[in-house]
Amino acid sequence: MHALTWNVDRVLLYLPGLHFPIYWYGLLFAIGVFLAQKRLAKDLLKKNLLSFSQIQNLIFVLIISIVIGARVFDVIFYQNFKAYLYSPLDLFNLRQGGLSSHGGFLGFLVALKILNHKYKTPFLDLLSCMTVPAGILACFIRLGNFFNQEILGKPYSGWGSVIFTKPLNDSIPMARHPVVLYEALCYLALAFLMSKLRLDSPKKTGLALIGYFGCRGGLEIFKDSHPLYPWPFQMTTGMVLSLPLIAAGIILIFNRRSVLKTVTK
Repeated sequence: MHALTWNVDRVLLYLPGLHFPIYWYGLLFAIGVFLAQKRLAKDLLKKNLLSFSQIQNLIFVLIISIVIGARVFDVIFYQNFKAYLYSPLDLFNLRQGGLSSHGGFLGFLVALKILNHKYKTPFLDLLSCMTVPAGILACFIRLGNFFNQEILGKPYSGWGSVIFTKPLNDSIPMARHPVVLYEALCYLALAFLMSKLRLDSPKKTGLALIGYFGCRGGLEIFKDSHPLYPWPFQMTTGMVLSLPLIAAGIILIFNRRSVLKTVTK
């Protein structure tokens, strides 16, 4: 079985007259944000949790918080963060380094809790409305990673393998697991499942945490990963950061009373 050769340029186009590059990643990220916020607004209005103006404020704050959290976590857990002490402005250069999904989720939680306090809306009801949009956004981000030829899989020459001709890390082109496509498909399937489930907010949120971060951590076995920190049992950073969120999902499902007391304080 021949591997697919992926030779698409990560730059979609250059703005006329400015020679400013527009990347596939940026376009797919923007599409993901657009579709996710439309679905979020629909669910929040349907449940009468927030007004239209409140939803607009919520979406704006969430986007900013997700990007900040994702960037900070990427620098701490995936980059040589000491280099940023000498050049702190590089922290804002999203084309150098990347974004961490775990950090994005933490930033999202912090912003959601603040807005929950401001609008006096049940926290878990708000959180459960995010379960479908989260999968949509995560799917498009991983598609962007595919076009960027980053987050490479381990060498593999079987069915479905891909040869990235211009990997972002300048590694030697070879047949690999297209692990970001595995993730994108999992997130899209989970978003579809979440849209069909009729569960109370704690259970739905718990299942989403287990599903999304179970996939995020589990698919690490296919990644060509070189952790910055020496984790035990040959675990990767993605696995380690996923475990607390999976545990939180289990607690939400099986011990909801204590969780409800915590998040409503």
